[in-house]
Amino acid sequence: MIVSGLPTGAALLRHTHWPFASGDCTVQSGVVVDPLFATIATLPVGVPIEFAVALVTVTEYVTFRDNIVSGAAHGLLINAAETGRRGAALPPKANHIRIDNVLFDDIGTPQWGSEGGKLFRIFGGVSDVSITHVTSRTNHNGILDAGDATDHNPGLTFKYNIVERLNYGIGAGGDEGMRTLDRNFSPYTYDQNVLVNTSASGSQAISDSALLAMYPAKTTVVSDWADVGFKAGTSELSSTSRFARAAADGADLGADVRSLTQAQRGRAGDGCGGLAVPRR
Repeated sequence: MIVSGLPTGAALLRHTHWPFASGDCTVQSGVVVDPLFATIATLPVGVPIEFAVALVTVTEYVTFRDNIVSGAAHGLLINAAETGRRGAALPPKANHIRIDNVLFDDIGTPQWGSEGGKLFRIFGGVSDVSITHVTSRTNHNGILDAGDATDHNPGLTFKYNIVERLNYGIGAGGDEGMRTLDRNFSPYTYDQNVLVNTSASGSQAISDSALLAMYPAKTTVVSDWADVGFKAGTSELSSTSRFARAAADGADLGADVRSLTQAQRGRAGDGCGGLAVPRR
């Protein structure tokens, strides 16, 4: 999936839960979406988005894999619950959302407005979100935010990612890093993430050592994108990069651009992997 051209907001991850014959699992992979769409949605063929939104009941067991998100004010916003009409009862909160092997590019750059640049916003009590093998090169106003200091979204997994840290990271200010993870996303799993510290060019400059001290173990901080080791002119790691094949699962850290590119040429077989079957 290539999602692009969203100047006024983030791509909104929404699964409309329809009574499929079996599985009730959504896999979005290698699909090209109209650049004007601001919603990533799973819809029966021919059903208008406006109609489907009014019938949303629960967002759960969604996999968003092998995709490119480009040209938007923000990355992905995941809200725990919403309704299609005022006064309706809220559905069960969103759960079990997996984001894997995704490249984010041109997020929050000036043409998309002055207030953008947040990579992930997860709020309202979303549980069991997994973010793995993400590469994001332009997310200057933050990596991950919750709603506020009291907003708890348990069960986060954040592993094997390469992301920019310019003005803010996971949380902001004195709450950045472990404080935000402990407060807003515990219990969480955090492992082998690379922060590219470009803060010297922004308004929240911080040294590599000070930034590293704010995050859990298994964090690597590099000072420049040149230190990551991409192939020239691409977001694919070179074979000589220290992050190539360095993840505990045997893959590159960040997105596997080769498999992602293959997915853009045609959808692979859908499946939910090890995810459990959701509620009926």
